[in-house]
Amino acid sequence: MKKLLLLGAAAVAVSSASAMEPQEWADQQILSISPNGTYSAAEYVGSITLINNETGESTTLEGDEMLGYTLGMGNSVSNNGIVVGSFGNYPGYMKDGEWHNLKTDFPQNVNNANGITPDGTRICGTAGTAAMTTEDTPVPMQSPVVWTLQADGTYSDPVMLPYPQVDYTNRLPQYVTALAISDDGKTVSGLMTDYQGFMITLLYYTLNDNNEWVMHDEFGRLANPNNVPIPEFPGDCEEGPSLEDFMTAEEKQAYEDALTAWTESGTWDYSTYPNLEDFMTDEEKAAYEAAYNKWNTEVYAPWQAATDEFYEAIAKCNGTSLTFNNTVLSGDGKTVIATAQLPYDDPNSFDGVSYADHVAKFDLDGDTYVTFEEADMNGTAIAGDGTVLSYARATTPDQAWVYLPGTTKDPVSIMNYVKERDEDMYEWMQEKMVHDLEAYDMETWELIVIADYEFTGIPLCGRNLNVFSCMTSNYWDYSADVYSFVIPMGGADSVKGIGNDSAAKVMLFKGGRIVVEGDVQAVNVYDLSGRKVFSTGAASGTIATGLSNGTFVVRVTTADGVQTRKAIF
Repeated sequence: MKKLLLLGAAAVAVSSASAMEPQEWADQQILSISPNGTYSAAEYVGSITLINNETGESTTLEGDEMLGYTLGMGNSVSNNGIVVGSFGNYPGYMKDGEWHNLKTDFPQNVNNANGITPDGTRICGTAGTAAMTTEDTPVPMQSPVVWTLQADGTYSDPVMLPYPQVDYTNRLPQYVTALAISDDGKTVSGLMTDYQGFMITLLYYTLNDNNEWVMHDEFGRLANPNNVPIPEFPGDCEEGPSLEDFMTAEEKQAYEDALTAWTESGTWDYSTYPNLEDFMTDEEKAAYEAAYNKWNTEVYAPWQAATDEFYEAIAKCNGTSLTFNNTVLSGDGKTVIATAQLPYDDPNSFDGVSYADHVAKFDLDGDTYVTFEEADMNGTAIAGDGTVLSYARATTPDQAWVYLPGTTKDPVSIMNYVKERDEDMYEWMQEKMVHDLEAYDMETWELIVIADYEFTGIPLCGRNLNVFSCMTSNYWDYSADVYSFVIPMGGADSVKGIGNDSAAKVMLFKGGRIVVEGDVQAVNVYDLSGRKVFSTGAASGTIATGLSNGTFVVRVTTADGVQTRKAIF
């Protein structure tokens, strides 16, 4: 039997280390959580909502599909409940239930505020420096900006950040964005979309001691990792001669008259459709033919060869593109989580290659990056301890996964993660977020029922993992389009795991993984007969014991002594 969710927001009292209570929200898409976990920002059909995770209260600014509010693409809600985004073409913010436009030099174009510092003192976003068009523009259609809170409580004029004037093909980028901002407001992460719109690379900005913004485009190398020489783009080809160039005014008029008569006849018989050649002399047609052959030989053929050379060079770059409008910046401004599109062999595709999404982690200080092992995964959040949240797009609907600190593979489902930290929260999630799913079998196309499907969707979290959210499409009762869930966890500082006074934090996870933080001198694991089945000395981060499918006793030696906890791996 399917379980039905109640409409609206509902809080259920459970035993938890947090004062917060879990909440469910119908027709709300939670897209950001404040760093301290107090607030969530949601969006739905042109309206934006600020949710107080502690009280369950909400404030909504109503819009509609024609002219509505949208949330920013990054960390769009502050610790004091300021929400940034846009209204129509204007960037702005919601504070105390009221909307305020930010200043923009380009009100006729598309502008957006995307990220805000925890204290609300600085906002990053994009300015619509050119109209959205498929035609060439003198500057990128969007460019990165920041606004800074002033002494009078208003925000400054937008300050344009430096950005690349050309992409890896030496052509003008389509977009250069500022999406997320660090807690101190001195680091901003964004993306650059190339001239054609196919290659998206990471760039970021830092504020130096002279109060100047410095651009960093080191990861732009991913567009052309092998440094393939790119020849100059030949541009558009010079137009060749036309038949009209060799006709007299009288001949052109005769053609126009014939075309008008054919159209007015209404026969639409294309066998009688007038052609320009029918109104030209043989000498005129010969002169056109000679001019065309000269243009084709001297202009078009060299242009086509240069164009082919240019695109053949691009094809050899084998660059790695990121997904549009998706970067997550850590609070300390040192790490960016994004989603990279990596190739894989696909015999069913046109050229034998397809692309899959992978979580990518960029170390800004070390100028290095790593892509996570699992395919069809999108990164959504990074906590202060390095925990990374993601969701799997290969499943329908999406499902949330957690990469433990220091790991780049073998994530745990968010349900199992919560179960190891708070059994009561896990039971609440089981009640509210687990339902039967009707789906079509991909081989037989028969309608089947998948029992107890975990509708965990797209996850987010506070900086110290004190609260999570999951946003998912509704496939089980159709009483709402989407649901969002707020899941309080009490904060990492309260998760000691072994004893109330432990100098170390220890978490246990399915698959035999133990995550330790702090002064851990030794970890020993015993089965229920007392036999030692795993042992290690001083340790930190994630420990893979290799144990599973059983109940064990974990003994951790810390500066405070030996403490014990039962683990069901």
